[in-house]
Amino acid sequence: MNITYINPTYLMRRPISELAEKLSAKHKITIFIPRKIFKPIDNSLHHSKLPKKIKIIDYPTISLPIIYEWPIPISPIIFSKLYNIFKNNDIIHMWTYSYIVNFMILIYANIFK
Repeated sequence: MNITYINPTYLMRRPISELAEKLSAKHKITIFIPRKIFKPIDNSLHHSKLPKKIKIIDYPTISLPIIYEWPIPISPIIFSKLYNIFKNNDIIHMWTYSYIVNFMILIYANIFK
């Protein structure tokens, strides 16, 4: 089974990394995660380092100086990445629905159906 986890923040959420690591033994796991524009993915936390067999798909974002944890996608490339995620995965699991990118993905999912 192909499973994608949507991680809405710059730092990897521990439950997502733990679920991905446990399920990667029997399933193909992908994590969709934002990164700050012109910077790599933040791997500063111990649970951010995932096994090699987990695929990471990132997308460039900016964030407002006031609200750090709300990455805003800035490139239209996110739509082609979302298309591939919806086309190639059986399950898409979101961390929470209160982030801008997750709301955008929910709208995209309704259009994609």
